[in-house]
Amino acid sequence: TDFAVLLTSYIIGLIIEKFFKNGSEWLNNIVIKGCKVPPLAFVDDINMMTDNYENLKTIGDKLTEALNHISLRANGQKTKIIVTGNNKQSKELRENLINNPITIQENNIEVTESDLYLGFRINKNGVRASIQQTADERFKKAAGKLFTIKTVVNHPAMQANGFIRSSAALFRAMIVPTVMYSSECWFGMSKGMIKNMEIKYHKMMCKLIDIPITTSYSAVLAEMGLNRLETLIDIQKLCFINSIVRQNKSTDITKELLEADHKAVREFNEKIKKSKAKKKPKEKESIYRSEEHT
Repeated sequence: TDFAVLLTSYIIGLIIEKFFKNGSEWLNNIVIKGCKVPPLAFVDDINMMTDNYENLKTIGDKLTEALNHISLRANGQKTKIIVTGNNKQSKELRENLINNPITIQENNIEVTESDLYLGFRINKNGVRASIQQTADERFKKAAGKLFTIKTVVNHPAMQANGFIRSSAALFRAMIVPTVMYSSECWFGMSKGMIKNMEIKYHKMMCKLIDIPITTSYSAVLAEMGLNRLETLIDIQKLCFINSIVRQNKSTDITKELLEADHKAVREFNEKIKKSKAKKKPKEKESIYRSEEHT
């Protein structure tokens, strides 16, 4: 069954890709900050991006043509348009889409402030607002699992493993994946956002093992054998970037990542060389001067 689903989604992707390739160049490669980004598709979800009304109308027509060709129907209630940004251009585009809606298979597509795509909440106010809304929803979902964990931990059969050990194991297995879902794309977070997430993470651990929330965060982490949330998010990002680089080394996004990585390494090495060059001559100078003086 899983193989059939994968094969079907792959065939659908190829057919839709064919229809878009027969259109304008921008349909196949949308440019964002100098990077060409192709249409994003995953199983039965398709994410298309553009920056003006005319192109968006063309996307609607092309999708309609492709879906009709393979006898599929788009879900009109689940298909949404999100115009990100609050500048003049974004507001005008948003207003135009409300007054003159885009259609896909005779469905008028709603313009919304936010919507969920593969576990990530895309918000019209931009990246940070999207991350914040996504994180808030993930924490709410994780908080609902605390009662289940406490019930299991307090069961007599779990006493042999120890309360803290059992709590930490279930927290790591149930809470961490729930909170961390989609965190590999949480780029551009402010220090305040990270701090608020760490506070929520700390409170959840304290609530689970029934200790005051004033208990040192570092002490709670050490006792439960867990890492800070920021560390876990960084690991997720590194794994994600590594998978992109390994997957396809010819894409513009991969080239940007590799160039940024090489630049960072070069800058770091230059700083090390400069710091070494500054320290050594001064030490030798002071020795020579002291010998001459004697």
